[in-house]
Amino acid sequence: MIGLQTRANPTIGHMRKLVADGFVGEVLSASVIGSGITWGEELEDAFRYTLDPSNGASMVHVPFAHTMDALAFALDDDFLSASGTLVTRRATTRIVESREVVPLAVADQIAFTGRLGSGALVTSHFRGGLSRATNFHMEINGSKGDLLLTSPVGYVGLGGFNLSGAQAGENLHPIPVPGDFGPDDKCPDWQRQETVRTPCLRHFVRYTPKADVRKCRQTASADQCGRKERRGFPRYLSRCALVLSAPLERKSCRSGK
Repeated sequence: MIGLQTRANPTIGHMRKLVADGFVGEVLSASVIGSGITWGEELEDAFRYTLDPSNGASMVHVPFAHTMDALAFALDDDFLSASGTLVTRRATTRIVESREVVPLAVADQIAFTGRLGSGALVTSHFRGGLSRATNFHMEINGSKGDLLLTSPVGYVGLGGFNLSGAQAGENLHPIPVPGDFGPDDKCPDWQRQETVRTPCLRHFVRYTPKADVRKCRQTASADQCGRKERRGFPRYLSRCALVLSAPLERKSCRSGK
């Protein structure tokens, strides 16, 4: 069982509409490359639990599963068949705080192939950690056009998406997400992002500063936007406080729409 929160992302919703409206024509295939962020060379102690397969929080369960659900949702299709290979290439990983070397007992490489009900082919490769090259690439190839979704961070749940596409003889070009899919162009000044170093991701990401998180509490429900941490991962990193994504209004935060 996986969560369905990625379906509420405005960009994923817009991709679904574009596909339904025939932008790509008949879907022929989809290709996904992703990075797990965690399960790499090192991780914070708060994420140690993700190394235990019995906790159901591995790269298969979280970034990979959420991404496949987002893709199936965008295509409005289901998998008829699927096969995959799980490989653990790193025997160990290092805890950031203590420098302790611990076993990596879950897969840090995922190769997946599936066939959708429409007959379209889906291929995917997820890698642990972060790549110096591609961290997220979702491409939908159709008979009339193509859609490409990219992000500097490898987890679809964090957003930060750049959507582009092309039809016929066009060159690939950016596709903006309309305002009714998310208030990207209606952000008040206090919600502007800044780039900072966050120890939880060990990566440069964009998020709303602490002072603005307090204001976010006034705009949205506290359990969605407040800085409540679960297993060391700030919850505001995935929803209303603009981590690589547009903020959601009070109504949107509660309904997921």
